[in-house]
Amino acid sequence: MERLRTPGIDNLRRMNICKKINEQCKKTKICYHCGALNGVVKKAGPLKIVHDKFRAFNMSTAAKKVPPESKIAFEQSFEEAKKTNHDLDKHLKKAMDDLNPLKVLNMFKQILPIDCELLGMNPQEGRPEMFLWQYIPAPPICIRPSVQQDSASNEDDLTVKLTEIIFVNSLIRTALQSGEAIHILMVSSPHTKRTSPVINRRRNDGIICKLRLLCI
Repeated sequence: MERLRTPGIDNLRRMNICKKINEQCKKTKICYHCGALNGVVKKAGPLKIVHDKFRAFNMSTAAKKVPPESKIAFEQSFEEAKKTNHDLDKHLKKAMDDLNPLKVLNMFKQILPIDCELLGMNPQEGRPEMFLWQYIPAPPICIRPSVQQDSASNEDDLTVKLTEIIFVNSLIRTALQSGEAIHILMVSSPHTKRTSPVINRRRNDGIICKLRLLCI
């Protein structure tokens, strides 16, 4: 921490220190604050991130290994589902904790300011949760970028994507208010995840096109 707080430290030294801290964190299996297990966080598809919390326990070949309390509680959460799906037992070892955007946002908000410094951030100017999109920019129509399509340009592309997001969000809100089944919500949510990054890409494409015209 003292090395990170050195006045006038250059970015290269800061990145090297943060890299060493990251390597030490990967070796830590138990959280120092709450005692929770720290597993492997990995991608499970293009729009899904999971936390393989019990990977070390599942891969262990010890004869007398004792499952941790958190694993017992995690498996008990499937008891109701196993009553209707008897084939769930053989897939239970592959079950992982789904890190949905809301869960990750709440986890990032719980990071202490001193831990933000260990991540190479200034907690007064930038925190981890600020890297998550909580609000989608909706620029006025007159400044929305043009998108090249074949031999013509289209100014309505960004408008169409914003309309899709608003429509899907209204479906999710209606489903929550009416108490719809969870699988209906799970179908609508990924569509918003796919459409939101497209807005940022369209906006950047329009900016790049304008910069090219200025250079010419």
